[in-house]
Amino acid sequence: MNSLPKVAEGVSFLILHYGDYRLTEMAVRYLAELDGIEKCNIVIVDNGTNSVAKLENMFRDSILSIIILNLEKNMGFSKGNNYGWRYCRDK
Repeated sequence: MNSLPKVAEGVSFLILHYGDYRLTEMAVRYLAELDGIEKCNIVIVDNGTNSVAKLENMFRDSILSIIILNLEKNMGFSKGNNYGWRYCRDK
């Protein structure tokens, strides 16, 4: 049996989203299986697709702490991740 790792309290997981809803949902579902995830944040950065409302709708029934951030335009992989990282660092 392959067991998933236990995550430390206060950890934030960052997902950079750019229009692939299926992939974003798969990532959140995987994280939801981790032991201790209920004490963590999942931060999704919408990298210029202006789909925050759709993402919020996708995860509205989740018991997890999911935070969705919006970038008005695509900032690329590095800047999108850095934006999310700064949010996690400063929160």
